[in-house]
Amino acid sequence: MGVHKLTAGDGYTYLTRQVAVHDATDRGHAGLADYYAEKGESPGRWFGAGLGALDLEAGSQVTEAHMRNLFGEGRHPDAERLENAALDAGKSIENAKKASQLGRVFARYLGNQPEFIQETAKRYVAYNLARGEHWKTPVPADVRAKIRTELGNEHFLREHGRAPIDDRERGSFMAKATRQQTTAVAGYDLTFAPVKSVSTLWALADRDVAKEIEAAHHSAVEATLSWLEKEVLFTRRGRGGLQQVKAKGLIAGMFTHRDARSSDPHLHTHVAVSNKVQDETGRWLAVDGRVLYKANVTLAEMYNTLIESELIARLGVRFENRRSGLDKGVDKRPVREIVGVDERLAKTWSKRHRAIEARRRELAAAFQTEHGRPPTEGEAVTLAEKAWDQTRQAKHAPRAEADQRAAWLAEAAAIIGGEQAVRDMVEDCLGHRPAAQDVTDEWVVETAQRVVARVAEDRATWQVWHLRAEAQRQARAHGVRLPDLDAAVDRVVATAIGEHSIAFNDPDPLTHATTAATHDVAIPAPMQRTERGGDGEEIVSVYSLAGARRYTSQAVIDAERRIVESARRTGARTISEVRVGIAIAEAAANDLQLNAAQQSLVREMATSGRAVQLALAPAGTGKTTAMQVLTRAWQDSGGTVIGLAPSAVAAQELGASINPEAGDAGAAAKAKGLLNGPWRPGRKKVRADTLAKLVWHANNGGAPTWMEKIGPKTLVLIDEAGMAATTDLAAAIDYVTSRGAQVRLVGDDRQLASVAAGGVLRDIVHQIGAVTLGEVHRFRNRDGSLNHAEAAATLALRDGDPSAIAFYADRGRIHVGDLGACADQAYAAWSADRTDGTDSVLIAPTRDIVAELNTRARNDRLAALDEKEIGPVLTLADGTKVSEGDRIITRENDRRLPISRTNWVKNGDRWHVRCVNADGSLSVVHDQLGKTITLPADYVSRTVQLGYATTVHGAQGITTGTCHVVLTGDEDRNVLYVALSRGKFANHLYLNVASDGDPHNLIRPEALIPPTALDRIAEMLRRDGSPVSATTTLREQTNPHQLLGVMAARYHDAVTAGAENLIGPVGMDKIDAHAETLLTGLTEAPAWPTLRSHLALIALDEHSPLKLLTAAVGVGSLADARDPAAVLDARIDDLVAELTAARPHDPDAPPPADGPLAWLPGIAARLAEAHDWGPFAAAYHQLVREQIDAVREAARGWTGATAPVWAQPFLEDEDADLRADLAVWRAAARTDENDLRPTGDHTIGAPGAYQAKLNRAVRSARPSYPFSQRTWYQVLPEIVRADPWITPLCQRLARLERAGLPVTDYIKQVLATDPSLSGGQSATDADTSSAARPLPDEQQAAALWWRLVPHLGPAALGADEHSANLLQPIWRSALAELVGTTKAEYLQKAPAWPALVAAVDEACEHHSWSPTEILASALAGVPQDGSVSGVEVADALVLRIAMLTDQPTEPRVHGDEPAPYSYADVPQDPDLLPPEDADEFLAAFYRDQADDTNVPLAHSPTPDDYDTLAAEPVAWEPDLAEQEPAPYDDGAAAHYPYVEDPYATPLPWAQAAEVTAEHAFPDPNQIPAERIHELNQQALAYFESCYPRSWAPAYVRERLGTDLADHPTYAVGYAPGGGRSLMRHLTEQGATLDELDQAGLVSQRERNDGTTYYRDFFRDRLIMPIRDPQGPSGQAILGFVGRRNPNKTDDDYAGPKYLNTRTTPVFTKGEALFGYAEAREPLTDGALPVIVEGPIDALAITLGSNGTAVGIAPMGTALTVNQIRLLRSHIDMVDGRDRIAVATDSDPAGWKSAQKAFWHLAAADLDPTHLDLPDGLDPAKLFETQGADAITAAIENRSPLGDAMIDHLLRTAGHWSETDVRQKLIHQAARILGSRGSERWLDGFERLRQKLHLAPGILEHQTVTESTERDHNRPAYAQARIDEINAEERMKTAKVDPQSRRRAAGQRLAATTTSLRAGHDVPPTGPDHAGPAR
Repeated sequence: MGVHKLTAGDGYTYLTRQVAVHDATDRGHAGLADYYAEKGESPGRWFGAGLGALDLEAGSQVTEAHMRNLFGEGRHPDAERLENAALDAGKSIENAKKASQLGRVFARYLGNQPEFIQETAKRYVAYNLARGEHWKTPVPADVRAKIRTELGNEHFLREHGRAPIDDRERGSFMAKATRQQTTAVAGYDLTFAPVKSVSTLWALADRDVAKEIEAAHHSAVEATLSWLEKEVLFTRRGRGGLQQVKAKGLIAGMFTHRDARSSDPHLHTHVAVSNKVQDETGRWLAVDGRVLYKANVTLAEMYNTLIESELIARLGVRFENRRSGLDKGVDKRPVREIVGVDERLAKTWSKRHRAIEARRRELAAAFQTEHGRPPTEGEAVTLAEKAWDQTRQAKHAPRAEADQRAAWLAEAAAIIGGEQAVRDMVEDCLGHRPAAQDVTDEWVVETAQRVVARVAEDRATWQVWHLRAEAQRQARAHGVRLPDLDAAVDRVVATAIGEHSIAFNDPDPLTHATTAATHDVAIPAPMQRTERGGDGEEIVSVYSLAGARRYTSQAVIDAERRIVESARRTGARTISEVRVGIAIAEAAANDLQLNAAQQSLVREMATSGRAVQLALAPAGTGKTTAMQVLTRAWQDSGGTVIGLAPSAVAAQELGASINPEAGDAGAAAKAKGLLNGPWRPGRKKVRADTLAKLVWHANNGGAPTWMEKIGPKTLVLIDEAGMAATTDLAAAIDYVTSRGAQVRLVGDDRQLASVAAGGVLRDIVHQIGAVTLGEVHRFRNRDGSLNHAEAAATLALRDGDPSAIAFYADRGRIHVGDLGACADQAYAAWSADRTDGTDSVLIAPTRDIVAELNTRARNDRLAALDEKEIGPVLTLADGTKVSEGDRIITRENDRRLPISRTNWVKNGDRWHVRCVNADGSLSVVHDQLGKTITLPADYVSRTVQLGYATTVHGAQGITTGTCHVVLTGDEDRNVLYVALSRGKFANHLYLNVASDGDPHNLIRPEALIPPTALDRIAEMLRRDGSPVSATTTLREQTNPHQLLGVMAARYHDAVTAGAENLIGPVGMDKIDAHAETLLTGLTEAPAWPTLRSHLALIALDEHSPLKLLTAAVGVGSLADARDPAAVLDARIDDLVAELTAARPHDPDAPPPADGPLAWLPGIAARLAEAHDWGPFAAAYHQLVREQIDAVREAARGWTGATAPVWAQPFLEDEDADLRADLAVWRAAARTDENDLRPTGDHTIGAPGAYQAKLNRAVRSARPSYPFSQRTWYQVLPEIVRADPWITPLCQRLARLERAGLPVTDYIKQVLATDPSLSGGQSATDADTSSAARPLPDEQQAAALWWRLVPHLGPAALGADEHSANLLQPIWRSALAELVGTTKAEYLQKAPAWPALVAAVDEACEHHSWSPTEILASALAGVPQDGSVSGVEVADALVLRIAMLTDQPTEPRVHGDEPAPYSYADVPQDPDLLPPEDADEFLAAFYRDQADDTNVPLAHSPTPDDYDTLAAEPVAWEPDLAEQEPAPYDDGAAAHYPYVEDPYATPLPWAQAAEVTAEHAFPDPNQIPAERIHELNQQALAYFESCYPRSWAPAYVRERLGTDLADHPTYAVGYAPGGGRSLMRHLTEQGATLDELDQAGLVSQRERNDGTTYYRDFFRDRLIMPIRDPQGPSGQAILGFVGRRNPNKTDDDYAGPKYLNTRTTPVFTKGEALFGYAEAREPLTDGALPVIVEGPIDALAITLGSNGTAVGIAPMGTALTVNQIRLLRSHIDMVDGRDRIAVATDSDPAGWKSAQKAFWHLAAADLDPTHLDLPDGLDPAKLFETQGADAITAAIENRSPLGDAMIDHLLRTAGHWSETDVRQKLIHQAARILGSRGSERWLDGFERLRQKLHLAPGILEHQTVTESTERDHNRPAYAQARIDEINAEERMKTAKVDPQSRRRAAGQRLAATTTSLRAGHDVPPTGPDHAGPAR
């Protein structure tokens, strides 16, 4: 039986949504009822005792309206009838709706479909309309898929600014984009189906027999549902649903179907169970699904037993156990089928299904190839239907049952030989009377014993559900009569519990009446529930979860106890340390250097003398090598070694690894041997055998010789111990230790485990300890270096850490598709690896897929051979073929088939086929042993498979080059960990994320809320498949850290439930009514029960709940609250606290009772006085206090080795109380142990107030600045900052920062890498032109972390309290000398100790350090200021060593970026080549130059460079986001070297000639600068002559009060609009067109026919000259700026408002300043330079100030170094740093420009002032409207720009009381103050402290920090601030215009394309270049 959730909302509407308009596939049912009642079946029927409350009758028909109301909306099935009746009665619409509600209706978001769905629908409509079709016309499936894909790509680009990298990203985006918004569970779909033989008999028998079979099926279904209703149906109520109470009755719709998707007979019934149930009070609540899922197997077995018994009673059929294929002898629970039903029928019909499935997978793979993504659920159904059609197996239209039966009969007759044969078969099946079992007392006792024994084989603990399921199987197998079934099963279960099981006592004694009575407490009647137990009915509390009690057996407890006790025993044989040292030295002499962990394992296991010892060895840690050395050491001491393993293949592997010189080892085995030194006398071959063999002989006698010889000198190694059953381990240990020998268990409890009961390894680890191989060194980069990142990722997988997924996603290791597409991709990659010569393994999740991949591999191998070359072929049991040359695997142990004297054919052995013999046998060669044997035909036909691919279980223990693993997504973390840890170089996961096309899937949550691939993997990691022992279960059940949260919640619920009970129904009804009056719908909010009980409780404290609720509602709006009741509950906490504080103190009144925790309520006096509730609440109060004390005691005793990660910073003695308080808080709040935040998630109300208090204590104990104020935070990309994992990332980055690592540098480096390349190759590496790989679309923060991990040292498991002391490296004494013995011992107890040992070993082995040197160097960098706590020192040392041995490469500076192609590939222009004697000339030239390495080299464009520039200059106003100058040198900023002041004016003797190859050999065609100056002067004269007759004088006069025609300093002119007048004028004076073009006075244009022409550059513009700022006279004209005719706009194609001369040999915008040359004399005399935005503004400042100030305008760019250098030469840098002002427009853009100017000028050590202009006015407009006095006043009243920026920050940052706002204010203000100079600091500190009420020292410390950072590199610091301004502007633009991000991405792409085209001929630009020569 299957159980699946049904989702509300779209769980119903999905089936009608698309088909109603555009989708015409079969999935378009009219609704859910029609979906269930498809194919002409009989309509659904109602079932359940809950129908009475709905006035529905059992057996009545289920209609579509019923399903829509009940499952779609959570309303009464006849909602319309009830609502109409209410309206007729005069009720309001709101009340009429409530009349049909069954409690809370399902949350639905109608009209709020995801944007993607809405846009898809629009495009479907557009598609139809474009083709002239009606808008509702169904759109073809392929077109729909194409539209979805295209739209998905567009949305992805819009969201991420790039295209999807792979199918996974595209598919994941599609999953997220199509999720429905409703997640409420509407119900559960239970599917009941009999075994195949029952459906077959039903399909082929006559109608009377068929009706009996149907009746038996329906009877079994209804009986099972009735039992479910009685024993499984519960609901929840109380605070957080803590109380579990019985539900009154089931409401379900039953739908019976006749056939499968392939039209084969398949009788089955779907039962749609509604989630709506009532408790005993009649209140509508939800089904408690926890119990339903627990009882799933029990219900299935009950149905199987009932239908078998029904059929036996009705028809006299017989059942037998059947196994098939390779599962024979393996499956412990065979299927029971009807005797006599021909198996060929089921096989044939199954083949038909397989054919359809094969075609469907082909179509799905083709779909993914075409669309670059897996199909969605709906698309998968469409593909399945297409597959049915193409295989001629299309599902028939609904047919009558008679037609179906006739077709099935005809098919069966063809299969088994005619209709008579079919009738004979049916007749043979019927009429028997099998022997029945009498249910006697003896049978009950024996069966109960068998039940417990069978259950105990699979698990160490069990619940009643396991026992009942097994009891059903036993009753079925023994043929218990139908009338006796229920009683028989009940008796067996009761006996199994009472006589053969040991119950675990509930740690809460108040959950059972009997245990509560021992505490003198009675459970209050409203809190009671009855439950069936071993002794019949018993009273339990509502806090007891039905069926949750765990049981075990005495045998299990004894086995676990004996193993642990054996591990405690010492005193057995040991060998000397010297002997161990010799063995380790011998290994080293054979080039096998054991690391410290391996040496410790060998030493400890050889010298401990323990009877039993455990070694934990995660994948890739080198256990094989360590065991080999241990074996040699033990043998050399005169002892013997025996190897055991759970499986025969594992035993053989063990023998091969520790017997490298074994006589029967083949070449492969010998090659695997790691120690091939001389075989010493006394060393004997190690016997390796199965654990099961030793156990069998130990229990049954007849032990072989090797067992008899086990004695005190014997060491027994049990490999893969985690896969052994506990009982087997106990038996083996008992036998071995009883003979004086010792046992060494080796394994990993996190890898694949035994299918039998296990888990005892964790008990040994917890109680005794284990030797741990913690350092993973399996994984390698392609260059052979250790791959620390992959090693760490596997350890994270092992721990279930979901962040590990990002490692594989970021490296392109996760591939997606449906199962077929995944298999195809994996096979192709595996085949490619093998073709390249890489050893690779191909892993599949099921044997069917393994067989498919095997066939494909075989077919590819034989593709080039003909039949003769292939030779004889055999068919194997799974249908695959085998011939000579194939790889095979044997699947059954058979000691009758020897390979050698000590080896035989085993399950899992791999072979090559040498010959196919005529008798069906195979001659085969063993892969490892190299031995040849013959496998008999019978063995081959039953148990041989092809061996190219393998399952995960078959792969455990394999190490290979690469691994390609296909998984379904249903696996657990253990399978995932093993699968992704096989390959040394790469491990790829191919994950099934698509459906098999079954229409049943469409109504399930996975289809409606599809998970992404990473979501599916995270779910796998949450499933821990490790077995858990009884001992561990008991320990975890009584763990106070787990219990405290449970007990506290129960206490809180108990006191509130008691309050409700005391107030009574009348009082509670008043609260309900008042709540609805205040806020309609409040009583339907999810948290209303919690708020309701809270109000009842405060009523007992003499507060008015109605007034308090009213006051809480009035506190603020609830419009945005997701759950208004939860918000109000928190508000009431605050209000009660205020009222309590305001109450007058009554000295005679008893003090109020305190709760057990500060935020929990006390027990009100009235409640304490109640005879039942008072003791009950008080008992819980005491239980909570006991758990608090236990948690506090444990936390106080934590050490570095035992404390959880979050507590590591609080292990100092003075932190003991704080540590205990935090532990209590986290336990009570149930905070995840992996959450590193001290107090976890933010809470509100009373808990929130206490949490805030704790956080203040944390900050006091460990002061730190918020992450957002760290330098490294500023370089994190926005997508990383927005990622949910940002907090763990920041915590880890802060840890690196505390260790002194250059975190910012690391981040910049890894963001420039492609981690999918081997070793994470940097995109700036000289040998690659590949771009940096973007972070993945999900888990960006974690992905960034995994990019950092390769730089952080080796991957190793953390140490625990037991393992740390065992790891003793040889350099321990050197560490003690460096830090002292005490600190050295402290370090050794730290969790990071294994990683430190590994890091030191690696530094010594691979980087030529000595231990003392590397430790001393690392210690020197660990901060000594107390910022690193004691336990963090080990961690810091690991990181420091990693930095010392793997320093990040310096980021490439701008000018060093490689060209996109090699210069050698570009043909050179012979006219531009230097003379032949160029080398000699340059050598002589440089010999004559001074040795000044600081002289900058200038790069001037060549004439050809101008061909790539725009013909028209750009607009004057710069774009904020894209017109910034090139950034300053990031490399310099990163490493903070001394940076020479770039703004200082060079001294005369320092102004060396700027020499480059271009200057040494100038272009002969370039005209001299003097000629350009001359042409510009002639042009100005012409423009001046045109000025009087133009519009320009009037415009200038209007703006400035004068037309400037006769001004002595400033010149103006006019450029006519004709387009050729200037060109004619100057050519008539002798100028050539080439000269005019080079001077920028004309531009070349192209006509439509391809011809070119010249025209004037300036047309119809006011002209102002730009003079040379550095010329001796200041009169030379470099170019012009032209103002557009004010009567024209941007729409008149008149160009930009201001137009500069384009770049010429004498003019560059960044080098010139408008107004500077004309004002050099006033500036020298002390005039104030005022930087403005435009030339008219500059003139207004100069004219309006009457010479006291000078307006200066940059040429359409931000200020550059050279421009600031010009201005600074006129400023007194000692006393006049503020003698410069900024006057930008008084609008947002102008303010941004002013801020940027501040940072540019502050970088030059200037402190600019600011002219505060009236709103909406620029300087020119102010001069025009208010005259010169206004300009003068603005100049006189100017204020520091830094102060203005701080004032603006204070106005716009937000509310100052908010923590985030205050942090931002402190951080930003400190930056501004730190850049202004220390003489400004005191005033700024005082001003801000008074405004923000800051504690002394905070702002001061931050300012000093910022100032220090700024002083390292002022230009880079300023540029970083400007980049932040630009980024903020882009974000605002993106919010206003969502398309802006997409446009920006397109512009960046275009810019990249342009730069690539330009190649190396594009001259570098930026402030580091001195500009062109003149």
